[in-house]
Amino acid sequence: MSRCQARNRQGEPCKNEAVPGSSFCRHHQPKEGEDMLVVTKERTVRLRYQGSGTYTVGSFTFTPREREQEVPERLAEFLLDTEPELFSLADRKD
Repeated sequence: MSRCQARNRQGEPCKNEAVPGSSFCRHHQPKEGEDMLVVTKERTVRLRYQGSGTYTVGSFTFTPREREQEVPERLAEFLLDTEPELFSLADRKD
């Protein structure tokens, strides 16, 4: 059996086993009609949320209090392409 392809809020891989015939465990199984983005690339970037409400995507939740988070690079690319008015790359502090 394979492992669930989802990630937890800290960006770590889910430790549960996938449901037979699926890439996700029973907790991360997409709802009917819901698309699930599988992120396999490990590189992360800091993403800034510019919205006023709560925005949840995958296992990440952005709020006005928690505007910046480290997210997988592919997820950031997806959000920047689909929701450019809500997200931007945060300044890096290297």
